[in-house]
Formats: sequence, C-alpha cells, structure tokens
Amino acid sequence: MRRSYYKRIIKKYCEINKYECLEELCAAFPDVSQNTMESIIDQECQKKARSVFRYHSEPENAKNYYESYLERRNNEQCGVILKMAEDIDLSPALLMKIILNYHFNTYLKEKDSNDHKVVEKCEINELMATPSLIEDHLLAAEVKLITFTDKSYGPVADMLRNCKGVQFENILKRDLKSLGLIFTDEKTLREKGFDKTPDIRLDIPIAINNRVVNWIESKASFGDEERHFEYLKKQYWDYYRRFGPGLVIYWDGFVDEINNNKKQGVIVRDRVPAEVTYMDPLSNLNTSWISEDLFKELNSQPLRYVKDKT
Repeated sequence: MRRSYYKRIIKKYCEINKYECLEELCAAFPDVSQNTMESIIDQECQKKARSVFRYHSEPENAKNYYESYLERRNNEQCGVILKMAEDIDLSPALLMKIILNYHFNTYLKEKDSNDHKVVEKCEINELMATPSLIEDHLLAAEVKLITFTDKSYGPVADMLRNCKGVQFENILKRDLKSLGLIFTDEKTLREKGFDKTPDIRLDIPIAINNRVVNWIESKASFGDEERHFEYLKKQYWDYYRRFGPGLVIYWDGFVDEINNNKKQGVIVRDRVPAEVTYMDPLSNLNTSWISEDLFKELNSQPLRYVKDKT
C-alpha cells in the first residue's frame, strides 16, 4: 500500500471520528481487506489513546467522569461507561480504568480513610480481568461488558492479539517447513541463552531477490512507518547485529515506503515468499547457486560470531 493511499485512509478515519468505524472505512476503501483495515484502526486507536490518556486521567477530569457515572447509572441500563467513552472519544477500557482508579483510590478512601489501602495499577488490571472481585455489582457489570466490547484495550483484546500473533507464527513455521527450510524458533534460541531473538533463525541462510536472509520476524499487524521505525530501533537492528540480514513479515500488509532498508539488511514482506534461493551446504566450493549480485551481497556482509552462552 502506497503511503499516499494509507494517508487517505487515516484522513477518512479522522473525519468519521468515532470508535466504531470499521464498516464505514471498509465501504470507503473496498479494495482493502477487513483484516488490514481492522489492524489499521486498532493501531490508530492506540496512538490516539496514548496521546490523550494523561489528559483524561487528570484528577479533576477523573472526578467529573466518576460523578457523571454515578448520576447516570441508576437511571440507565448497563452500558453507561460505553456511552461516556463514545462522548469523549476515548477507549472504553481506558475510561473504565480511570473510573476504577478513582473509585478505589479516592471515593472509597474518602468514605473510610482509616481502613483503606491504595489499589495499585497491577490490581486495577486484575480487576479488569476478573470483575467478580469488585463488590459493587453495577460497576462489575460495566467492567464485564467493556472487556468484551473494547477491541483495542483490555484483557480480552490483549488475549485476542496474543492469539493472533501465535496463529501467524504457526503459519510462518508451516510455510517454512513446506519450503524445506531448517530453522530454530525463538523459544529454543532463548533456552540457548540469546537475549534478543527473532521469531525464526534459519539454520541455513536463504536469499530472496538476491538478498541474504538469516532470520525472520513475524508481525500479526499492519506495518506503518511509525511502528516500523520503532521496531527497527528496538528489535530489527539488534537482530541484524547479532545474526546478519533478515526478513520481517507484516501479515496485514504495510506501507510500501518502509521497505527501504534492503541494502542495510532488513527486507519487508506480507507473506512468506513462494520462491527463495537455497544455499547448498554440502559443497563449500560450489557457488553456482549464487548470482553475481547475491555474491556481492554476501561479500559485503561483515563476519559475525555470536557466542552460544550455553
């Protein structure tokens, strides 16, 4: 997807300006798959939430939200906080955390200051995951509804995101096996003592379009420029320094312009390539499998030695 087209999607997303916008965006851009659109929306929701959460969680705002919730909850059916979140354009799960924090650390504390302990952030997260622990049954019902409704934040959203990541890692392993490739996965690499590891390290390197690939990272998301740049700093360049050049797969697609580090050692794709160049490990002298361009690529790579800590 070209950057200009991606920006059109984001512009439309901002114009719609509401939490539930998948259907409208899919109708406006019918050539974009639903999975890709869901991934783009999810990432934009997270970006927006990070930029405004501090403002919404300020003590005065938190107090106003909590008092508004108390005023409305006895007159409306369960779903008050969902409506409030839509009104202020904030993730329902994040608004729920703000209200829970105020409820336990301000409201209840003021009611019984002598016998009340501070509820930490980790405990708020536990209450979100297990609403039955909340004594206020109306508040507990709101939490339960939100955890199954919010697609970007909350315990259910996190679980689904993790499941999707595992699913595509398994697809990656299946596709690599179908190509006859031998590899070591992240779990085994960590057991051997490597600190920063990609999802896959190829035991025998391959080449894709005359670019050497020693490792593969699977991302069950859309690759926009901001996220890709963060991953380059925090992950990909570390993999390159340890293992040499590699491949990143964004299964939900990516902005074409991020695939500009091929010469530096990071290729980007949205699936496992169907055609790869195999190295013949049985003959050190046979270089017939290497094209002239690939031979130059191999010679340009610095030698690396990674000590096995075991």
